[in-house]
Amino acid sequence: MLKELKNRLIVFYGLSTTAILAAVMIVVFIINTLQEKQYQRNLFQNNVTQIVDQLTNTSTIKTKWLIQFQESNNLLVRIEDNGVVIPAYFQIHTKTDQSELYETLEGEIASEGMILDSTVFSNRNYTSDIYKLGGSFDESYLGCVTSFVSNDNARLIYIIKILDQPGLNTSYLVLRYGLLTLGGSFLLFLFSFFFINKVVKPVEEGQQKQVEFIAAASHELRSPLTVIRTGISTIRKNPEKSDSIFPHIESESDRMVNLINDLLLLAASDAKTWPLSIDSVDVEILLIEVYDTFCSLYNEQKIPIELKLCDDVLPLVIGDCDRIKQVLTILMDNALRYTDKNKGILLRAYNSHKRNLNLVIEVVDYGPGIPDEQKNHVFDRFYQADSSRTDKKHYGLGLSIAKELILKHGGTLQVLDTPNGGATFRIHLPSQG
Repeated sequence: MLKELKNRLIVFYGLSTTAILAAVMIVVFIINTLQEKQYQRNLFQNNVTQIVDQLTNTSTIKTKWLIQFQESNNLLVRIEDNGVVIPAYFQIHTKTDQSELYETLEGEIASEGMILDSTVFSNRNYTSDIYKLGGSFDESYLGCVTSFVSNDNARLIYIIKILDQPGLNTSYLVLRYGLLTLGGSFLLFLFSFFFINKVVKPVEEGQQKQVEFIAAASHELRSPLTVIRTGISTIRKNPEKSDSIFPHIESESDRMVNLINDLLLLAASDAKTWPLSIDSVDVEILLIEVYDTFCSLYNEQKIPIELKLCDDVLPLVIGDCDRIKQVLTILMDNALRYTDKNKGILLRAYNSHKRNLNLVIEVVDYGPGIPDEQKNHVFDRFYQADSSRTDKKHYGLGLSIAKELILKHGGTLQVLDTPNGGATFRIHLPSQG
């Protein structure tokens, strides 16, 4: 299901971004086309102005300049002085007959009520609009007519600019922007593939952890339920054995209750509904209580336990005293399980100069330690270095709960190597004020 969703997201993201890219490219294409047309008109207007400047107030025509100007700007120029056409010294080849182009230009001007051969028109300064002319072979031109009086001569000039083949130019732009869109679409789909995979990866990992979590919880719950069901079945068949079976049923029931309570705590943490009773906590007193508890009640094997406090006064911590005590209990219980029985464990606290995390509490054991490749997993739910799960008192949730509780208090919990062997669990907590 998640894989199908991921594929749909990739396709949706790729198509949506491609559609946006295509829309942007179309807009850019239109703007580019309009700008190109405007550029051609402005350039033609400059050409007209230059020709008028050269042919004003002079009776002679600079033939060499005019030929070069026509050739460099793809222009057709026809000059009439007092109604007499001056022979052209240079003509650019056009697909459509040039006389037809001049007639087309005259027709455009006539449609505005101007008659080019009238005496009144020829004897006053006038410059027509710029007209777009179409040839017989779908080629395009720009045309303009200007008249002015130069040395008592009424001079009328037809100017036509040959444009690049519009079809070829448009095809080139379409091809260019099409290739850009195609390449961009490929890159966007490639990006969406990696991006969606990266985004969905935590979800996949979370789903996998959830599956593993449910499987592990089912495994842990199955054992006590099996014992309870077997015990009840035995009592039904042999009531006289109830006295010997009931303690086992009670023990397994307690074990199952503890497991369910731990699961509920973790579920509350995931749902952000884990309640904390916040108050000022005197860590020094709390450490002494934990130390006394483990020395007197939880240390059946008489493993040496050392409490080491710094000479400076430990700062107060804002938090839930019972929850912090629960964390220390988990870490102390874990240390007793793995430490060398002769070397014992060490519980110590000291001030830290680390910004915002001023208090450090460490639980040190001298056991086999934790390999580096397992350090990132010790806080995972149901994780146990010993995969055989032979210890019925522990199911791999303690360290997960401890980690969640410390994070709730704004602190950090990490595991380090103890010099000369063992594991050190270090807690950083923010102090009051």
